[in-house]
Amino acid sequence: MGPKAQSVPGLKTLPNAGPCGYTCAMTPLIVAALALAPAAVRARTQDPQTELLNQIAEAVMQIPDSSPDAAARRASLDKVEADAESARSAAQLARARAEFERWLGAPDEDASLAAAREASRRSLRVMQGYAQFASANGGEGPASRQPAAAAVPIPKAAFASAPTQAKAKSAEPPLPPPSRSAFSFDTLKSHLDCSWISDKVIESVEKIKNVVAGVGHLLQGFAGSCYYGAKWILIKTGVLPPEVQAPEQIGLIGIGSADAYMMDAALKRDPALQAKLHVRRLDLATVKDSDAKLIPPKTIFVFDRGCAGMSSEAGHIEVTLPREKIVDLKAAAFYSIDYRGPKYRPQLQDDQILNCSDGCALRTMAYLRTYGGERRRCLNAYVPVEDGARSSASL
Repeated sequence: MGPKAQSVPGLKTLPNAGPCGYTCAMTPLIVAALALAPAAVRARTQDPQTELLNQIAEAVMQIPDSSPDAAARRASLDKVEADAESARSAAQLARARAEFERWLGAPDEDASLAAAREASRRSLRVMQGYAQFASANGGEGPASRQPAAAAVPIPKAAFASAPTQAKAKSAEPPLPPPSRSAFSFDTLKSHLDCSWISDKVIESVEKIKNVVAGVGHLLQGFAGSCYYGAKWILIKTGVLPPEVQAPEQIGLIGIGSADAYMMDAALKRDPALQAKLHVRRLDLATVKDSDAKLIPPKTIFVFDRGCAGMSSEAGHIEVTLPREKIVDLKAAAFYSIDYRGPKYRPQLQDDQILNCSDGCALRTMAYLRTYGGERRRCLNAYVPVEDGARSSASL
């Protein structure tokens, strides 16, 4: 059995919240922050969504009217607030929080505005520290059954003389250019595109008739049409460029449309295609079991012909979906070893990812390392990356 689903107050319950959601662990630094945090602040942190909205509202109030671009600053925060308020999943809330953190980290020419940002930044750090502590201790804090308190504004006098501070850039390796070679997970980890895949996209794929297999619809079980299903997923999630509107049109960008292995062959032959799809080739041998939850949605896995028992003529292809989507997929979507037995939805473990094409399967990291590592090297993975050109629109 997998780990117990974590309950996020005010949001949909998500089992095995993962890759581009967030996982929390208690550290001595967090404990120290909690010891210094006022009781009024700690009491507010049991609801992540309400707490984030409070922090955003507080930041808006701290923008001085005398700032020459106060209106523009408030407008930019209004958008962040709207995204936070409309969040209906942990991943959507995490994206809104990331937007707020980016706003806090943006450089300021106006000293008073910079001071306001720093005050909001300090308050946010206290909130995040307590949220991590609560999550590491079962998802509840001392005030978890109390209503959320209103935000306590920080007096302007407390930070009026604070100097402008530029956000320190973390020592992250730069995103490498597209290459025929595979990159380690650590090299790509800080550049992964973890954008969400909406329920509407999944539902639209499920409604597509499986014309290749001639029966049923997509995501209704493997039926020898994995490439057809994977291409539709990549089209619907915006991985394939706009000129590809149907699976048959993938040849327009130089990728063979007949068999699954052709996707890998094209991406390795022409690294410029990797840039076009905003992906990089991942060395699966460098991915640990504990990294499974960090594998982003829209990761492409291509099995060569005959690899892992796949078709000796066509190979096989799968695309990673968000872990949370497993509860929305029909049991019929999953591969069953015993065809005579009833279909059932399997339990997603911590070292597994959810991969789909015409049907779905859970893949352990050990399995992926076996066929993607040095010994076999017949499975290749391409992870979506943030390369500055990808649209930030929610999919």
